[in-house]
Amino acid sequence: MLWKAPHQLYKSNKHINTYIRYSNSVERVKEHFKDKPIQKITRADYQIFLNAYGKGKSRETVRKLNTHIRACVRDAIEEGNITIDFTRKVELNASNSAKKSEDKHLNYNDSVKLYKELFNRLSPSTSTYHLILLGLVSGLRFGELTGLTTDCFDFKTNQIKVYRAWDYKRGTGFGPLKNEQSERKISIE
Repeated sequence: MLWKAPHQLYKSNKHINTYIRYSNSVERVKEHFKDKPIQKITRADYQIFLNAYGKGKSRETVRKLNTHIRACVRDAIEEGNITIDFTRKVELNASNSAKKSEDKHLNYNDSVKLYKELFNRLSPSTSTYHLILLGLVSGLRFGELTGLTTDCFDFKTNQIKVYRAWDYKRGTGFGPLKNEQSERKISIE
């Protein structure tokens, strides 16, 4: 059995960005193992693959790829295509450090500073500042922010209805939210 793309069968109803991550994982496997049957892959082969993939990447990136592959390997075992889980007990090696939490998110004090600065810069001609301010106070994702239209705002109840996003990555226009739970109303006080 050659590497197939189980994400096309089981993951096709996922958000497009999630589906693309699964597809990327499949491509990395095909790139490295080429036409090698899954039954011929050993733990050592797989460790060499992960080590090579980890060069220039963070441990979290390697972990995500390994998670996708482990799920496929478990499915292959359940289907009777292989008997050994070659992903078990591998080492996740990476050459780049993961970003620290403080580098990914603003802390409270920095958020207050940004809020004050944005508020000072607001004017009718600076819609960018309005958008950043709305993102700061609402917690909306960028695609959700850029997907807002006038029908999303209820000024009587001070609520924003989030029901779609703008696909800024591929430029395909309005699209679905990340998942069903992302559809919501946000109160702005």
